[in-house]
Amino acid sequence: MAFILRLFILITIVSSVRTSSIGTQLVKTLLQNYPKFVRPVKNISTPVIVRHRMTPVQIIDVDEKDQLIYLKGWFSQEWIDEFMVWDDEEYDGIDEIQIPVTEIWQPDITLYGSMEDNFIRHFNTDAKVTSSGHVTALQPMVLKSSCAIDATFFPFDHQRCLFKFASWAYSIDLVDIIPDNSSDSDNFVSNGEWDLLHMHIERHVLSYPCCDESFSDVTYILDIKRRSMFYVFNLIFPVLLVSVLVVIGFYLPSDSGERMTLSVSSMLALMVFLTSASDFMPPNSETTPYLQQYLVTIIALVTLSCGTTAFTLNLHFRETSSQRAPGWLRALVFRCLSRILCTRVNLNKESTQRVSTCRSCFEKKATQENNLPDKMACTLKTYNDCIQDECSSMVGSFKTTQHVNIVKDSFYFADTPTPGDIVGMREEATILQQEWKEIARIFDRMFLWIYGIVVLVLTSSFVSYIHTNNGREIP
Repeated sequence: MAFILRLFILITIVSSVRTSSIGTQLVKTLLQNYPKFVRPVKNISTPVIVRHRMTPVQIIDVDEKDQLIYLKGWFSQEWIDEFMVWDDEEYDGIDEIQIPVTEIWQPDITLYGSMEDNFIRHFNTDAKVTSSGHVTALQPMVLKSSCAIDATFFPFDHQRCLFKFASWAYSIDLVDIIPDNSSDSDNFVSNGEWDLLHMHIERHVLSYPCCDESFSDVTYILDIKRRSMFYVFNLIFPVLLVSVLVVIGFYLPSDSGERMTLSVSSMLALMVFLTSASDFMPPNSETTPYLQQYLVTIIALVTLSCGTTAFTLNLHFRETSSQRAPGWLRALVFRCLSRILCTRVNLNKESTQRVSTCRSCFEKKATQENNLPDKMACTLKTYNDCIQDECSSMVGSFKTTQHVNIVKDSFYFADTPTPGDIVGMREEATILQQEWKEIARIFDRMFLWIYGIVVLVLTSSFVSYIHTNNGREIP
């Protein structure tokens, strides 16, 4: 039994050596005087039919700024070489051999959109050749190709990249390239940022300005979709939170002293997010991403909020010497806006009614002869029960300088006020300040509602519109 096993192993080794020797002789015979720079056809008018196949393996990177795509793929080219034909019976039944692809003729199929410094057509792999002259060249490649990026719906965008393969020198009469029906994307490895949706294959016959002949090409159309979760959590969600801060700023009390700081900080944060989003955008003036439009709009709202905040702070921190709020402003704020905004006016009605006592005193007690107030009717006590600016405005309404001087010289302006009078005057000044603060507060509440509604409408419109693009088909 051991003898038979040894005999079998010896016969196998001898047969392998003989087959290897015959294969070497076959390769030498085929390559001897082989014209590898001439199309492998015996009839010069016969075109070489090249069957092309691309299998995308992985999207390595998509450079939006430079509009490039890096794709790893497996490529196959098949054609008939009439100079690589032999009778397998003469060579011990050998009907298939492997030959370095650089030793035989191969079509100059080139990626037209390649952005490589050199147009790399192939790697030095071995080609499989059958006895009938059928050549199959399998080659792995990493393509660097141009891809027009439309970032309108970033980061929920879909992109379409074209990979056009054709002969660079041979017209369709010499080399005709056709697609292989077995091209698929079953071996595609998922990318962390991009998903491959579809791969379409098209064949075209085109003419170019350089030549009179027509050229055939095979174009692979890859529809890819961006995975947006990273950008949602790191860009969109923080932007939405900063937008909410714009509204919260109007709810912050004016006495806190941080309202303007909050508005400016929110604007600076949005500027940073706008810069971050611009880093992913191609420098394109044809379309503007909706995310950038949203950021610019929110920045404009923050800028307006700084102006409105300055307006309400100016009302809130009125000096004690300021005049009383005009009647139309009090009517607008206390009667209209407070009811529309469903907010309560926090003022003491009895105290606010005393502010008109001084004017009533002058009007009711004025003598008919000189149109001057009765000195005894408006005592210093009565004056102290009035808002100072109301009395002063009444004095300023007199027509002649003589009348004004008489009033100013009267004892109720000239007498030295008592401590009780001073306390009363301070109380009335406090009432005046509270009135201005209440006006500022109601204006803040109005701006709170206005900005809240505007931000809500803008944000919901942006999110809903851009999210509808998430599943749309690329035209």
